[in-house]
Amino acid sequence: MSLSLAVAGILLIPILTFFAATFLRSSKAKYPPGIANPAELRRIYTVSTGLVILGETLERLGIGSQVALLRFVVGLRRRRPAEDPELAVKDSEFEGVPVRLYQPRAPSARDRKGVLFFHGGGFVLGSIGETLKANPSQTLPDSGAQTT
Repeated sequence: MSLSLAVAGILLIPILTFFAATFLRSSKAKYPPGIANPAELRRIYTVSTGLVILGETLERLGIGSQVALLRFVVGLRRRRPAEDPELAVKDSEFEGVPVRLYQPRAPSARDRKGVLFFHGGGFVLGSIGETLKANPSQTLPDSGAQTT
């Protein structure tokens, strides 16, 4: 047996163990009846389960954490939105807390309505750079409101 086959075998064992653990844990899930797309829900749950198992393994080995892994994976999917010509965006601080003001560029003859949005990231995922910025223009110009 060559050295490369031995190394491949050694690497294959933890990989197969990871997939087996992911499959076993996710296969125990109960899905409520009436879900519009159960296959999609199963896929999302299985991927999420795999990330949890990988994060737990990294923590046990002392080489990473679940939170760092989730932030990394979320960062891979993050897309920079195109700038909306109808929306002005201003970053600021309010008593040390970062805030972002979204305001329609069109002038207003009267006071504007306002919306105060708290992203609720739970100090794990989400930040001022991610939340609402994905596409605030879908909700704000029609309302004529400013959002902070």
